[in-house]
Amino acid sequence: IFVPLIGLFMGSRTEWPTWIGVFLSLVGLYFLGQIQTDQFLIGDGLILLSSVLWALHVIYTGKIANQISVFRLMFLQFAVAAMLSWLVMLIFETWDWQAVKGAALSLLFVGVLASGIGFSLQVVSMRTAPASHTALILSFEAVFAAIGGWWLLDEYLTTPELIGCALILSGGLISQLKVLLKVSGDAIEHPRGVN
Repeated sequence: IFVPLIGLFMGSRTEWPTWIGVFLSLVGLYFLGQIQTDQFLIGDGLILLSSVLWALHVIYTGKIANQISVFRLMFLQFAVAAMLSWLVMLIFETWDWQAVKGAALSLLFVGVLASGIGFSLQVVSMRTAPASHTALILSFEAVFAAIGGWWLLDEYLTTPELIGCALILSGGLISQLKVLLKVSGDAIEHPRGVN
């Protein structure tokens, strides 16, 4: 929800199907997360704050990706994230080589596949996709996390959680309504003419 809201203050225009999609995804996340107002803790506030920062990241990454090389942008983002993580680790964590060795496979998966390849492809696609569409598509992460929990950890979804998944899926599809209903078969072009 924060991406189109912040975009309004930055002069971005968001189409009505996207607003409907954002609303459905927000309601879907409510059902999927089973949020209780009496259980709102400081961690929930931090997640709310991080959602605003993430929205700013999505908006500015989409803008900058059209101005500089994607590889340069990815290098800068990974370098800054690595340095900040290293500084926070020095303050709050204790370095343990045995723990690093024990988590090597998971670290490689997150570092190479999820971050290196997945995040890089995300930035490439953000060169042509509006920030609000990107945010809606990325909200599917909660759905895939729920499916992964069911598949890998034998977790089961309750009826409200299944409704939440369906609402998020509907929101993503409705946000693309104009594209899906587009009659002409014209290809989507990159703003600078680069494919």
